[in-house]
Amino acid sequence: MLCSAASDTDVRIIKATRVVIESNKIIITGEAMTWITLISGDPTPDQNGPRFLGRPCTHTNVKSDAATFTIIKPFHKSLDAVWTESLEAAKALQKGEEVGRIAFYQPEVLIKENRIVSITGPAYLMPRGK
Repeated sequence: MLCSAASDTDVRIIKATRVVIESNKIIITGEAMTWITLISGDPTPDQNGPRFLGRPCTHTNVKSDAATFTIIKPFHKSLDAVWTESLEAAKALQKGEEVGRIAFYQPEVLIKENRIVSITGPAYLMPRGK
């Protein structure tokens, strides 16, 4: 299930300037801090340290001053409850309330000038406290 998997890209919204809710996606624009997993080498059997998809990886935090985060509705019918919870969290964010993190799963990330400017992919927008 999406909500219990370990995501590879987590976004903490610091300040949302715009939140758009559509039937199959949520678009959030604003300032954020992103924790991202990056693959740093090829798979090797004797690799020590962190791995992602069997490959050595590194983790880093990246600041976004004004980025767009597009959360795409997961395709699996079994995740409809997760999507409903994401929509409710997005409505809270529209009202200026604090929410939890965005947990992206293998998203497309655009970086310019050493800052993330957009992230797009299947994700879960967690309610506050998660």
